[in-house]
Amino acid sequence: MAQPATGPAEGPGKDPSNTPAGTAVHPVDERLPPARLVPAALQHIAAMYAGVVIPPLIIGQAVGLDTAGMTRLIAASLLTAGLATVLQTVGLGRFAGNRLPFVNAASSAGIAPMLALGEICDRRTDGRTITRGLRTDGIATLLGPVFGTFPTSAFAQNVGVVSLTRVRSRYVVAAAGGALLVLGAFPVLGAVVSLVPMPVLGGAGIVLFGSIAVSGIRTPAEAGLDDSSNIILVAVALGAGIIPLAAPTFYAGFPAWAQTVLGSGISAGALVAVVLNLFFHHLGTHSRTAVALKSS
Repeated sequence: MAQPATGPAEGPGKDPSNTPAGTAVHPVDERLPPARLVPAALQHIAAMYAGVVIPPLIIGQAVGLDTAGMTRLIAASLLTAGLATVLQTVGLGRFAGNRLPFVNAASSAGIAPMLALGEICDRRTDGRTITRGLRTDGIATLLGPVFGTFPTSAFAQNVGVVSLTRVRSRYVVAAAGGALLVLGAFPVLGAVVSLVPMPVLGGAGIVLFGSIAVSGIRTPAEAGLDDSSNIILVAVALGAGIIPLAAPTFYAGFPAWAQTVLGSGISAGALVAVVLNLFFHHLGTHSRTAVALKSS
């Protein structure tokens, strides 16, 4: 496993982009020597490769593609993922790229991985950073159909890799993105990587997703769980997210549009959290009390 970066980490409240010249480089912007960069990049590729090829395998089999067509679809998926990853980590001026050690691939999307990674890297993840990251998702999703492949977005497995290795340099992930471009351009090379046994990838996935869960738990803990309203908010949102998993037929009697929203634990929990946050902190008595205290 790659050795963790030794550069000092800045506090989450500081903006590394405004770091004066001559001060220590933030670990996210650290340029590692090849002896450390290559193994760390390979770890990211190993963590996400199975997840990237699973969507084209499932879709390809469903539409009846032959072996040659399946190979081209996987190669296109890898190529698009490489382009998106390089754009996300290196950035395009102030327009696109959150400049965090992010892998973009054909998988589930979201702001949550960006927030979790910003927390792990001790780097401020403000609205502008998230906006640039989402723009990159949009650009990659626009390019995907051009190559005959799928939309791409933030890849959660690699958040776990950063958490475990503590190698936070975005250039490591940029190198991984470059490797994905090569794998996509030469499908034979991609087939070699696919020889990694699935049980090995599955065992690593347990640890990686567990690390993501820990990061998710740590985020609400810092929001102030000593406040009773926040405790209720987290408890109800968590319960709403667990219902579709514990009782899949719970919403069977609801309209189709409601089942689509509430049938997913992620969307149901997020919706409940947003509504309760508005009620407790913006519309309810808690908000009026806070305003009164601030005015006094």
